[in-house]
Amino acid sequence: MKGTDTMSDANELWPEEGELLVCTVKGVKENGAYLNLNGYGEREGFVFIGEVAAGWVKNIRAHLREGQRVVAKVVNVKKDRQRVDLSIKAVSAERKKDTLQTWKNQQRASQIMRVAAERANWDAEKTEAISEEMIEQFGSLYGALEECAITETALADAGFSGEWMKIVTELAVENIVPPFVEIRGIYDIEVWGSEGVNAIRETLAAAESVVENEEEVTLTCHYDGAPHYRIDIRAPDYSLAESAWEAAKKIAFESANGNINPEDIDSSTFQSFTSLASYPKVDLLIRTSGEIRLSNFLLWDIAYSEFYFCETLWPDFDEDALDIAIKDFHSRDRRYGERNGER
Repeated sequence: MKGTDTMSDANELWPEEGELLVCTVKGVKENGAYLNLNGYGEREGFVFIGEVAAGWVKNIRAHLREGQRVVAKVVNVKKDRQRVDLSIKAVSAERKKDTLQTWKNQQRASQIMRVAAERANWDAEKTEAISEEMIEQFGSLYGALEECAITETALADAGFSGEWMKIVTELAVENIVPPFVEIRGIYDIEVWGSEGVNAIRETLAAAESVVENEEEVTLTCHYDGAPHYRIDIRAPDYSLAESAWEAAKKIAFESANGNINPEDIDSSTFQSFTSLASYPKVDLLIRTSGEIRLSNFLLWDIAYSEFYFCETLWPDFDEDALDIAIKDFHSRDRRYGERNGER
């Protein structure tokens, strides 16, 4: 979805075929409905009754009403006739949810930046320039603010400077809840002998050390009454949290058996205990079917991987499609987390 700063600019834009748009129902007719295309000024699209819902639609007003917000897919754009054809039934429930959430995030981010502009005494041009720079660095305006809510030095770390960073960061912390999840695991530790207490202490220290170098993951061990111990993990998603849990269990076991010194544990040690430890590092991740998201898939293992998104459905993804993806991969300049030559 494209954003603009003035109505005239928005009216000059056209959506692309296949794009998912958040729309507002403007008028309902017997054969279809006119929808306002949010983000494109006063531009409208039309959805025929046969594209409103799966199956036969007897009464279109049972599905659509004026003022209703819907997610529609652009199926045809005819600029010469000033016409955009849309389909509502072509949007799955999952993609509808994702698109609406992205749109809501964009609206929230824009509102936060408007408040920041008022506090920093920016004009519209200055606000747009700062916002565009943040989008360039973080991928989206909401993503930038989300990073600020998680790490107060996010803007400075990305190369920004100025007193305005404090204003934006404070607003982000106040208005955006970072996407973290928490899981809990229970395990028993029994060590017989005079060194049992020290051995258990070192085992717990080994478990906690697996995430020492991971800023977004916290892992703490708690005593629940011998021989029961609890591990609490907080991470951006369940996939990463579960990876930390599995690694912590394995490292704790190795430490209890005297095979690992807790002081020697680092990120490479953690990596050696993950599910893909025995495989080469992931260079390229391919996501098919037009889905531009990762769904929390292998987040630890693909930290420095290249992503390739395509519209081709998975059953149709053949050798030719793979060749195109590989050629695209080889055309890229991989930086492995570096920015301007520095990590």
